[in-house]
Amino acid sequence: MNRLELVFALFFMASLHSFSQAIYVNPMQGDDLAIGNIESPLKSIEAALTKVESYTNIEKIILNPGVYYLDKTVEISIINRFSKQKRFIIEGLLNPDDNDWKPELMPVIINSATPQTNFGFIVSSIAFNIGMSHVTVRGLKFTGRPSPEMPSYPIARQDVKFTDLEVSQCLFVGDNDASYIQAAVISTGSESIIDHCVFYNCANAAVFLWSEQEKKTGNIFRHNIIFGCSSAGVWTTEPDETFSFDFNIVSNCKFAFVKNLGNPKIYHLQNSFILDCENIEGTFQNGAIEKTTNGIIETNIVKTGTLDLVKIVPGKYEVDKKYLHPKINTIGNGFDAGLFKLKK
Repeated sequence: MNRLELVFALFFMASLHSFSQAIYVNPMQGDDLAIGNIESPLKSIEAALTKVESYTNIEKIILNPGVYYLDKTVEISIINRFSKQKRFIIEGLLNPDDNDWKPELMPVIINSATPQTNFGFIVSSIAFNIGMSHVTVRGLKFTGRPSPEMPSYPIARQDVKFTDLEVSQCLFVGDNDASYIQAAVISTGSESIIDHCVFYNCANAAVFLWSEQEKKTGNIFRHNIIFGCSSAGVWTTEPDETFSFDFNIVSNCKFAFVKNLGNPKIYHLQNSFILDCENIEGTFQNGAIEKTTNGIIETNIVKTGTLDLVKIVPGKYEVDKKYLHPKINTIGNGFDAGLFKLKK
């Protein structure tokens, strides 16, 4: 090996080491031609995914604080590389349980992706399209589509053959007139786990769609806060024999829980607050949701009281760490729901 070949080999080895299982993205200071380490981040999530596909040792994309404006769907589809023990993770540089975390440091994903036909029947706009198994999305803030003329899905999984999706410690903030979110997380098949998230003014928080041969298992919705859904907090279309709804706060929604007509499963909702909702449960039939009263079993469900969330204070330039969580000394404060897994 001559000297030039040796220098090239050492540079290549150093480049591989510099990735050290993670690629960094910074929308303000990054460059998609950069190496992608913490000192020299990329600019876009798409470029980071290209690096992940090229280097088998990269398991994680880390997003720096900033605004990520998506004019096309981010396709997350790295096949045959990951497992339950070796997950693919896309997360914030700081996450809610980190000491230096602040709400304003959450990476913000603004979804204005070009609409396309999704789920086989509807034209919609998707921010993250999950086309693989064993994925974790953590510590990100999603807003809706600024032009609210069609369904907008921040996180979607369309193919029933994929499993093991975890959405954790994410914040979804919508507005029906200005930043529309039809469903914050919409997922087919089995093993979609939504954990310690906050859903604010989304039309629907979570939709668990169809499955292969109408059988799905392992879908979990726990430790979440839902406020202000104009349609449903949680919606499931087909039977899920092991579905878990536990330790959630659901407030000011038209329906807290919805299932489709013909779904015979009796769902168990437990250890949660359901407050100031027009209806606890409903059934989707004939193109609309109708109030029903025989599709769920309630255990330890609190229905009295009013949820009072921490909001932005006009003129104050620092956001309270408990932003969109129950205020101190109000109902729900201290309950194990919301972005934090560790007590604050």
